[in-house]
Parts: sequence; structure tokens; C-alpha cells
Amino acid sequence: MRIDFRTSRHCARGLWAILALAALLSHAPSTAAQEAVTIQLRWKHQFQFAGYYTALEKGFYDEAGLSVEIIEGGPANNSPISAVLNRQVDFGVSGPGLAIERLKGRPLLAVAAIFQSSPIVWMVRDGSGIERPHDLVGRSAMLMPAPESAELLAMLHLEGISADAVDLRQTTYDPDDLFSGAVDAYDAYITNEPFVAAQQGHAVRTISPRTYGVDFYSDILFTSEAFADENPDTVRAFREASIRGWDYALRHQAEIVDLILAKYQPEKGRDALLYEAETMYKLINPDIVAIGHMNPRRWDVITQTFKELGMIDGDADLNGFLFDPNVQADLRPYYRAIALSLAAALLLALALFWYIRLTRRLRREVAERIKAETEARRLAMTDPLTGIANRALFRDRLAEMLSPDHREPVLAALALVDLNAFKSVNDTLGHAVGDAVLRAVADRLTSSCRATDIVARIGGDEFAVLIARRAGGRKPVGLMQRVLTGLGEPLDHRGMMVNVGCSIGIALCPEHATEPHDLFELADAALYAAKAEGGNSLAVYDPQRPQTTQNSATA
Repeated sequence: MRIDFRTSRHCARGLWAILALAALLSHAPSTAAQEAVTIQLRWKHQFQFAGYYTALEKGFYDEAGLSVEIIEGGPANNSPISAVLNRQVDFGVSGPGLAIERLKGRPLLAVAAIFQSSPIVWMVRDGSGIERPHDLVGRSAMLMPAPESAELLAMLHLEGISADAVDLRQTTYDPDDLFSGAVDAYDAYITNEPFVAAQQGHAVRTISPRTYGVDFYSDILFTSEAFADENPDTVRAFREASIRGWDYALRHQAEIVDLILAKYQPEKGRDALLYEAETMYKLINPDIVAIGHMNPRRWDVITQTFKELGMIDGDADLNGFLFDPNVQADLRPYYRAIALSLAAALLLALALFWYIRLTRRLRREVAERIKAETEARRLAMTDPLTGIANRALFRDRLAEMLSPDHREPVLAALALVDLNAFKSVNDTLGHAVGDAVLRAVADRLTSSCRATDIVARIGGDEFAVLIARRAGGRKPVGLMQRVLTGLGEPLDHRGMMVNVGCSIGIALCPEHATEPHDLFELADAALYAAKAEGGNSLAVYDPQRPQTTQNSATA
């Protein structure tokens, strides 16, 4: 039931051989007991938990043979982690700090990560002079109790800011403290408090950890090891029905908002719930990543960050932390068969002794290598000059987006952007101005794109944009035409107007290519066509005439 992503292959074969022998000694009938289950939410009723309400009210849990009770969370209730560990409930919803509890010895299992990116941000008043993490030095900022605000602390750490340099205060869960000036920064959910501020007429801005390289999972569905070991089919059925509920809720937002208002008496109104739903969609990112997906390597990066922050001691080894929904066999009858046979029990004990000794030695050797690889990958993720993705990360995300594992056809566009007059800027105005121009171009590209689009610097004056297309959504050619127009305007560097301009080449998936390398080649061919027109133009790859400029937004 749990993914062991540090175990050697031949050790696993040895264990399976033992289980196969036990199966030959005794067979026990398998029964799939259907049981009532409970889940405690992380907070009060709102769209943040829409998938669970939907699975219940639409009958998805019933179809899975489950009778589900949903318990509201909030400051007045026990934490979901305590409730699950004390067996008061079967499932809970928590943040990435769940991994810290696991590393402290709590027998918890992550079942599904609903949010691919955390909604936690610092919200500040517009005009407060706070625009980036370094502006918080000497200012007051609210935090939820550890580890709930780990993303914010990690952002300070990665920016080289000591937590002691900021006046950190425990949150009051009341954004009025920010609006009244009692505190300079309030720990907010991007899905909630910015809407509250707008409704009350307060101008605010947010500082997101994602902007500074901290991208954690959030709203993780979890259970206990004991419950998963005793009820693996129940955990699997609950996970599948819940994900089905999330898929429906995200695609029928207005309907589910009305359902929440009618049956769950939320504190929010309809407009606030709709805002929450729309903002959550970008964080869950179902068009790119399967709902609930968890990557063991990404968990390694998260736990390594926790270790650097001093939140955990010892090895950050999450072996066995992730529930594996693909394991279909129920091994409990075989364990009972082993217990009935003295010979099988003795054989199992000897095999496990050998298995544990060998895997401990292997883990010590592998852990250091994986730790070094993970750290190197983290350092290699971004371009040091502009702060956006670098070429390696961009190619990784491109391959992930175009992976054949997606349930639905992938709609994407790759745009290559080449600055026209950058060499002249460097030669005449110097490298300092050139660096400033590159940063300004990166800012303009990022601000022109959606949060789900990926912007990267892939060469000296070359940039790339990976655009996730949606049926009926805005067209990538129109987006890049606006980028072309924006970069054609002079850049203001300390009162000096600098003209660079750009050429843009675009290739579409699946219309032109479905493989990352091919898509890059075709986008480059389109870029060549745009530059052949004299620069400051945009071209979409044409398979019939690959070097002919095409300016109409037909994609």
C-alpha cells in the first residue's frame, strides 16, 4: 500500500518470493468489507473542499460502497492530524507539514495531493513599501503555527533572510489586523483574503513563495498507516471517488457553489465562493496534472527544505509515506496464512532479518546520492539573472506537459522569443544595462502570461513560453502578439529609453508536433521565418511553407 522508492529490486523480489511461498502453504478467502468512513476538513466549509461535498451529494461515495461523514475544521476543532492519529476520524486534509509529522515518527500516509501548488501568501497593503521578501526585514508579519506556514518561512530562507530579522507573530485569522495597520503582512490564502480586501475597498498586493522558487503541495488527503493496512480497498475507493468529485466540481463550479450554499451553510457568500473556485483551479491545475498526483522526488525537495529550516532532525527519508493506489492485491489473507504455519513464520523472520540489514545498508548509500542530486536540481531550476525558469527546467516541464500519460489530449503551444537589438545594447551601453534589459523582458513576459504558463530564459537573449491551451480559451497567437507589441515598446532604464524589439516563432501541439524535440525544432523554424521578415514580427509554423510569416491568430 505504500510506495518504497528507496528499495533495491532484488530485495523486493526476495520478499515477494516469501509471500508466494506462504500462499502455497495456506489460502484464505478474501472479503471486501464496506464500512462507513469519516473525514475531517482543514478549515470551515467552503469551496476549498468542494470535491468531497460533490462526491457525497452526487452519489460517487455511494457507488463506491462508502457511507461518508464530512466534519468541518477550524481553530475550534482538533487538528485533522490529531483526529486521524487518535482514530477519531479515518481521513483528514492537511498541508505539506504532514511530511514533518511523518518524519517525527507519526504513522501517517499521504493519499492524494489536491493542490499542486500551495495557496499560502503574505498579503500586504498597497503603498506600504513592501514588494518583495527583503522588504519585510524589520516589519511585522503574521504566521499560522508551525508547520502550517512552512512555505513562507522557506521563502525567507531561500532569499537569505533570517526569521529573526522579521517580527513574526502568530496569526489572529483576522485580515482586519492588516487593514487597520496593526500588522504589516498577513498570512493569507490567495483564494480567500484578496477577495475580502477588494470587497472592503482595501488595495493590497501579495508576496507568493512560488515566485521565489518554493512550490509545495497543499490540501493533502491523508490517513493513518493502521487504517490503510486494515482497509486498503476502502482507502483506494475513497481516493478514487473523491478525485471523481473534484473533477466534477472544478468543471461545474457554479453548480457546486450553489450546492455548498444550500447544504453546508458556509460563512462566505456566492461571489466569494466563485472567486475561490476560479483561483483554486489554477493551483490544482487539472489541465496539466492528474488530480491527486504526487511525485516522490518533489516530496524529497519539500522535506529537504524543512530540514534546512530546522523543522526536522536526521535523515529526511519519506520511505513508505505515499499510498499507492495501483496495488490491487489484498495481502492480508497471506499474512494470516503465514501466521498459521510455523515453518512459514520462521522462514519469513529469517528473510526479513536479511532484508532489513541489506536495505539499511543500501539506504545509507542511496540517500546521500539522492540528497546531492535533489539539491543540485533545486539549484539548477532557475536562471540566476532573471529569476525565471532556465533551459533545463523548461525542457523538463515541456516533457511533462507533452507526456502520453495524460487522460485527455494535450493542447499546448511553444513560443520562442529572440531579442533583435540586444547585442547592440550590450556593445554600446554595457553589460549592466544589458542585464537590466533581460530582467525587464522577463518581467514583461511573466506579467503577460497566465500563472499556468511557463516562461524561461533558454539562452543569452533567447526566451521561451510554454502555453497550456484550453478548448475555447484564449488563443496563444493573440497572447504572443501582445507580447510582441509590449516588447516593441521602449524599456525605461533609469530614465534611459532602450529599444530592443523581438521576433517570435510559435509551434502548436498536437497540430504540428507531439514530441518535445520536434516542437522545439518547428518553433525554431517559425522563429527563423519571423526574423527573415526583418524582425519585430511573429510567425506560426506552417508545415507547407515553414519559413513563411503568418500573422493571423488561427491557433
